[in-house]
Amino acid sequence: MMPPTILSPGESAFDWLLDAADHIRSTVRMRGAALIRGLPIREPGDLTIVRKILGVQPYRATELFGQRTVYGDGVASPIEWPAERELCPYQEETFSAVVPSIALTACVRPPEAGGEACLADSRELLHHLPDELARRFQELGWTLTRVFREEFGMKWREAFGVDSNDALIELFSQIGIDHDWVSNGGLRTVRRRRATVVHPKTGEECWFNQAAFFNSASLQPRDLAVLRRAFGPDIPMETGYGDGSPLTEDEVSAIQDAYAKTSAAVRWQAGDLIVADNVLTAQGRRPYKGNPLFFTYLGDPVPLSVLS
Repeated sequence: MMPPTILSPGESAFDWLLDAADHIRSTVRMRGAALIRGLPIREPGDLTIVRKILGVQPYRATELFGQRTVYGDGVASPIEWPAERELCPYQEETFSAVVPSIALTACVRPPEAGGEACLADSRELLHHLPDELARRFQELGWTLTRVFREEFGMKWREAFGVDSNDALIELFSQIGIDHDWVSNGGLRTVRRRRATVVHPKTGEECWFNQAAFFNSASLQPRDLAVLRRAFGPDIPMETGYGDGSPLTEDEVSAIQDAYAKTSAAVRWQAGDLIVADNVLTAQGRRPYKGNPLFFTYLGDPVPLSVLS
């Protein structure tokens, strides 16, 4: 899954990018991602210039999961994640009714050590899963259950950007989320989504979900034990098959192993830009040291129904 590297010139890089835009987009469509090296991206506005040159259209998320620093015009930081922990590869917004098909990640200041980007091929990943596990996901899809509580974690008003129960229910009806209220005013949300999709341009079947990423088996055992003691079965996040049946630890491990077998690591340099097809490619990062600075942009929205 090592992406092809495209070198930009030292001068007039944005003019060069305009001439190279079609080649870059076609490379991303074939290979899943491309690494552009040597761009003068130093401020959030520089990534805005880049995404306009590449013709990447704005995307607006309907639900927040991880904290990010928002810089404006769709540019944000990567999700906050402990530096000492690996962020396993995932595709952005697979739980949504409308998903971004392009993800831009720009490196302004690389880590002092580690922090490599890990890119996994979602087409190839399917072939590294146990046959029965792949078949069940293909036929049943996956479910994501998220429980909000006022005393813990992100509040539903922040996650969905609405202030009233009526507005929340209206939003749920639009984006296909079921809900009920749990003890102490908590909110449980459940949505069922396809676990594999067909890429709209290439016609290839792709693994497209975060069933392993959000599953309790992916948590550190000590962290999971704390959540179980505090909330019982209604922990903040859980996933399963589309019929609601749970995943076993072995199944989650099999998915994680498939990601590992189809991943390649990219060591960052200042001025790097990874342009990734969010359907063809999952992205993560290795643990790091230092104080890196990255800008991200998600764009080119596609209704999930188009990918079915």
